[in-house]
Amino acid sequence: MKKVLFMPFLQISSGHHQVAKSVEDWLHFIEPSIECETVDILSYAYGKGETFVSQIYLKWISSFPHVYSWLYRKNAIENKKKKRFRRYEILFQSAMLKLINEKKPDCIICTHALPSYILSCLKQKGMLSIPIINVYTDFFINTIWGTKMVNFHLVPHADFKEKLVQEDCVEENIFVTGIPVHPAFTRPF
Repeated sequence: MKKVLFMPFLQISSGHHQVAKSVEDWLHFIEPSIECETVDILSYAYGKGETFVSQIYLKWISSFPHVYSWLYRKNAIENKKKKRFRRYEILFQSAMLKLINEKKPDCIICTHALPSYILSCLKQKGMLSIPIINVYTDFFINTIWGTKMVNFHLVPHADFKEKLVQEDCVEENIFVTGIPVHPAFTRPF
C-alpha cells in the first residue's frame, strides 16, 4: 500500500487545505488503497503553539490588511531573487526529518510554500530522497516555494509553467492542471 503525506500549513481552513483534500479525494477515486495523511509541520513541531500563531496571523490580517499585503508582496512576490530562509530551516528541518521518519511516506504533496521549501532544502543537502510534488494554490508563484529539487509541479496555467522552466525546472515534470477542484464539483465522465 502506498502512503502519501499532504503538507499544507497551519490548521486554519484555507485554500491550501482545500486543495490537499481535493487531491486526496481524487487519489482515492483513482486508487482507493492509497493511504493519505495531512500534517501541518507547525503544529507537528510546536503543538499548541500553532493555535497561538494562527490566531495572531488572522488577527494581524484582519487588523492591518494593507501591511500584510505590502510585506507579502515585498518578500514573496516582488523579490524575484531566490534566497534562503534560514529561520524557516532552523525552525522546521529537524521536525520535518522526524515527521518523515515517523510517517514513512512514499510521496509528499505540498500545497503550501513553506513545507515545499523545507523539503527542497533537505533534498539539496542529500537528506531526503522521497518524491516531492508541489500543487500550487495561487495563480502566481511566490519565492518561498522549493522548486528545483521538487520532482513534479502541478501548476494553474501555462505562464506559471514557463516561469518554472525559466528557473531551470524540468519542463516534462511540470503539468498544467489548473488549481485542483474537489471531485464533488465535477461532472462524472
